[in-house]
Amino acid sequence: MPSIHFGADDVTNREKILSIEQWGDIEWNILINSFEGCKNLSGNASDVPDLSKVQSLQEMFSGCSSFNHDISNWDVSTITSMTDMFLNASSFNQDISSWDVSNVSTMNGMFSNASAFNQEIGNWDVSKVTSMLGIFSGAISFNGNISSWDVSNVISMFGLFRNATSFNQDIGDWNVSNVVNMVSMFANATSFNQNLSNWNVSNVSNMVNMFNNAVHFNQDLSDWDVSNVTNMGSMFENCWDFNQNISLWNVSKVANMSFMFRSAESFNQSLGEWDVSSATSLTAMFQNAKSFNQDISTWDVSNVQSMSSMFNDAISFNQNINSWDVHNVNTMSQMFSGASAFNKPLDLWNTDNVGDMYALFNEASSFNQIIGGWDVSSVIDMDYMFRFSSSFNQDLGDWDISQVNTMVGMFDRSGLDFINYDKILEGWIQLDSLQLNVEFGADDIEYCNAELARQNLINDFNWSIKGDLKNCKLSQTIFFDSLEAKTAVDPDFTLKATATSGLEISYISSDPSVATISSDVVSIEGAGTTEIKATQTGNDNYEAAPPVTQILVVNGVLNNAKVVGYTMQLYPNPIKNHLSVESSQKIDRITVFDLSGTKIIEQYPTKSGKLIFDFSEYPAGIYIIKFNDSSQVHRLVKQ
Repeated sequence: MPSIHFGADDVTNREKILSIEQWGDIEWNILINSFEGCKNLSGNASDVPDLSKVQSLQEMFSGCSSFNHDISNWDVSTITSMTDMFLNASSFNQDISSWDVSNVSTMNGMFSNASAFNQEIGNWDVSKVTSMLGIFSGAISFNGNISSWDVSNVISMFGLFRNATSFNQDIGDWNVSNVVNMVSMFANATSFNQNLSNWNVSNVSNMVNMFNNAVHFNQDLSDWDVSNVTNMGSMFENCWDFNQNISLWNVSKVANMSFMFRSAESFNQSLGEWDVSSATSLTAMFQNAKSFNQDISTWDVSNVQSMSSMFNDAISFNQNINSWDVHNVNTMSQMFSGASAFNKPLDLWNTDNVGDMYALFNEASSFNQIIGGWDVSSVIDMDYMFRFSSSFNQDLGDWDISQVNTMVGMFDRSGLDFINYDKILEGWIQLDSLQLNVEFGADDIEYCNAELARQNLINDFNWSIKGDLKNCKLSQTIFFDSLEAKTAVDPDFTLKATATSGLEISYISSDPSVATISSDVVSIEGAGTTEIKATQTGNDNYEAAPPVTQILVVNGVLNNAKVVGYTMQLYPNPIKNHLSVESSQKIDRITVFDLSGTKIIEQYPTKSGKLIFDFSEYPAGIYIIKFNDSSQVHRLVKQ
């Protein structure tokens, strides 16, 4: 029975096979794995092998990384299997378009990792093929037109175009009605973006990784019948451009939705009508889905066991999911970690089965909801649970943390004040039992009256409490509204800022040539921009408040100020050297500005009547004069 095989384990001899010089006049019977691993093999044969008795060419040139011989004239009409025929044949790129493959039933991995292959094989009759598992997986050059292939008998398309990074052909008319497996079909097909809206996928049961990392895919799939799919894990993971309406999909049989939209950064479509009652895992479903913020409040998640990382880094998500039935969930590790917008109530959740709350609200910088009633009696891990959750400041003193054995970094740099931290320490020490040797992190968190409770945790249970410090001062915040633009001749005005402590605010102007401040009253000195900083330094009961700065813009007098008619006698006008002013009223202050808003004269007369001002040193031009704090101004011309 004529055959060729060099042994899968005989690496040394396989590498000694350098060329095929002649096939000879032999009726070959078995060519399975014939030249597998012969990486130095080339072809010089001028004849063709007689394959009339051969049924399988499985792995014939698998691993033949140098082989690139013309085999276009081979008669392969008897072949039923071409599985892995050119697997890892990284140099092969010959025209085999005329091959008669009409009897082939399996082409699994045929061109897998054949990285150079890019020939037109669109006229092949593949009507008997039932399995196309990984045909072009890793065929990074292939982009042939195979739109007319008859794939009506194919059952598995697992990994068909996986890592086929160049492929982007129209296959929208393929009849995929018998396919049951589309796992990883377009995974990492980074160029693919074709219309698949007419595909009948009603028999498909598994779509795991189907478009994973198909970064540019963004086509309408709204009419797909996915009612038989049970697994959609990572289906659109890393599909950066995908944002299509799939709101009407029937996902009632899907058990696994883990990673489904992870890093699908554009996706923000309504999913509120989905029936997810069969789902058991929502792990990382929306992790890093930066745009997603849809109402999914009515989802039936009663069978879900894992919500780990579900909204991790979903920075836009902020929907009310308080009504979810989470009683079967056993892990919420990192569920809202980095979900910086989320701040909705969760007080109704039944968390009695949750064992893992690792980093649950880590860096959830907006979250500050009442969760003191949660049943955490089954939780073992609370490491980093509220780390960097800078808004969180709630009383958790009623939590039963008797099973928790690790709390590393739990409250590090969270928003806890000493009032709630005291309640936590004083509440926990009253539990009947606690785990020994727990490491508990509270960097920069302050306690006051709970000093004894804290010490008892250390002495009685050998807890290691790190990073906190004693301080009985409350924090305070300043509220300081933005400032309206002014003109250089506007009257004094009062600043309005308040501290939550009720203590008096102090103000500083960064540029006294624009504005000066006395107590809380601003006097405008000239045109320009200055920063007004509000500060409160604290006292025995309050810490200093973080300062708040507002910008004050002062425009020149002709930008916004209207020059009005005289209310006093000023003469002459125009003037050459001296200006006379007559008034029957007492004048407290006279201010003169140039047109840029710069104050050039300010005098405080001591009497009413006639006053004389010397303008001899000032250049010719237009000047503005203002009396007292009146909003009226007068225009002068200096010759």
